[in-house]
Amino acid sequence: MTTEQLRQAVEHYGRELQMPSEVEYDNLDVNEIEGAIPRAWWVLVDLWTVDEGRSDLTLEIRLTDTGGELYDIEIYNLHVL
Repeated sequence: MTTEQLRQAVEHYGRELQMPSEVEYDNLDVNEIEGAIPRAWWVLVDLWTVDEGRSDLTLEIRLTDTGGELYDIEIYNLHVL
C-alpha cells in the first residue's frame, strides 16, 4: 500500500487519527511468520480516532528483523473489521 493510498483511505473514512494510549501497544495482534528468513511477523494494529477512540480501522503490517534495534515495516492493508 502506498503512502497516497493510505492517505486517501483515511481521508475517505472521514475521521482524524490519533495515537492510542501506551497500554494499547500491549494488545497488538502479533504472529510470527513461520520459516521467514530473516524473521518476520504479521501485525494487526487497531487505529484510533479523535471522535471514536478505537475505530473500525485496522492496519495490517509486516515487521522484518533487520538484525538491529529497528525493524523494516511494510504496510499491506488498511481495512474495516
